[in-house]
This record gives sequence, C-alpha cells and structure tokens, in this order.
Amino acid sequence: MSGAKLAILSNDSPQMLAGAVTAAGLDEVFSVDLLRVYKTDERAYEMVTNHFRIYPEAV
Repeated sequence: MSGAKLAILSNDSPQMLAGAVTAAGLDEVFSVDLLRVYKTDERAYEMVTNHFRIYPEAV
C-alpha cells in the first residue's frame, strides 16, 4: 500500500508503549489514556480517523 502508515491504537499509556513503538518502527501511536475511554468505545477509534482524516473503512 503506497503511502500507508503503520500505527497502533492501544488502551495502554504512552509511557508503557514507548519501547514497543520504537522497536516495531511504527509511524504513529494512539493511546486512549488521555481520553479516559477504552476500545471498543467509538471515540477511541475516532482519534485515528480524525488524525489521518480518513473514513473508518480505511482503517
């Protein structure tokens, strides 16, 4: 996929994810920690779609 980004959406805090993100070579990390909602709450997924300005079907 040309132009595709590799990201993770996690319920963990950014601090807990930092090492894994670096090791995996991810482009982005999204943590629901600041929202205080968790997957499968729709707002968690909206963080990703809003950031990349894409429709949910594209994720």
